[in-house]
Amino acid sequence: MRRLAVAGVATLVLVGMGIWAITSKPRQLHRVDDRAGLLDSSDIEAFESYLESIEYESGVDIRFVFVDSLVGETLEQFAVRTARAQGIGQNLDRRGILLAYDVRGKRLRIEVGPTLQGIFPDGFVGYLMHEQLHSYFTTKKYASLGLRRTVYMLQTRLRRAELGDDYDPRPAAFIADRRRLAIGGGASEPTDSA
Repeated sequence: MRRLAVAGVATLVLVGMGIWAITSKPRQLHRVDDRAGLLDSSDIEAFESYLESIEYESGVDIRFVFVDSLVGETLEQFAVRTARAQGIGQNLDRRGILLAYDVRGKRLRIEVGPTLQGIFPDGFVGYLMHEQLHSYFTTKKYASLGLRRTVYMLQTRLRRAELGDDYDPRPAAFIADRRRLAIGGGASEPTDSA
């Protein structure tokens, strides 16, 4: 009788542990590492959620790391070391992106995993940094807006790649050519009906 009671209690404990394991939330993955205090806490929570939804939708692990300054290594070395240490994209066939920013040095790096380089070639990543992010990171006030727009562009590029669209650098070149804004066509019409 006593053995039966002990076995029953042990069974209940194991069943309870199994239910707890199934219903408990998985460990929260921190996708935003803001050591420099660049973003507000509400922005960090929103980015965590947004980046999680991108991983769920596209199978891409996107992360941000913001540091106040770097000592003893270049931003490129820091980004590669951080991507490896955090295992960014490791469980997703190396489909990872790390956006690293050195606040004091005002340097930005986007590290792209090997299996994403066809989707995010150097020309696209360079365009994002020079034409998109650079102006937003000049002041802390607009950093969050620049990051949101950039992540939206990354997500749009992922969706287009899923549909089979290759990256076309012509629109970026067109936008970068400031003369195009002044050499287009146009028409005029007098507004006086007299």
